[in-house]
Amino acid sequence: MQETVMGTVEDKLVFNHWVDTQWRIATFNAGLKYGLQLNNGDNLAANANYNMKSEIRDGQSNTWYRANWQMALHYDHADKLMADVVLAANGSNRSYPAKWAFSPTAGLGYIYANKPQRHPQLW
Repeated sequence: MQETVMGTVEDKLVFNHWVDTQWRIATFNAGLKYGLQLNNGDNLAANANYNMKSEIRDGQSNTWYRANWQMALHYDHADKLMADVVLAANGSNRSYPAKWAFSPTAGLGYIYANKPQRHPQLW
């Protein structure tokens, strides 16, 4: 019995009618969120998210995979000072040369607008 070869990964791909007319997309999302208010009025929040998408387009026999991970931590002190840390990883089977990219981010802030101010009367 002779084996039928449909081509190699690099070239000579052969499509039949069934493969040529597919259009499939799958998406998955999941996340966790946590928040805590401390006794002194400070706030702490954290979240973790994951999403994935795979896609086969019409006329192609190649699947695209994408996945994203994200973890974030937020802290604010008395609604005046805040700090954020975000760690994100994004991956794809079509990325070159690396399949995953890592993006750490940090931020510090001061909230000026929450302070009540007295404005002089102009009249």
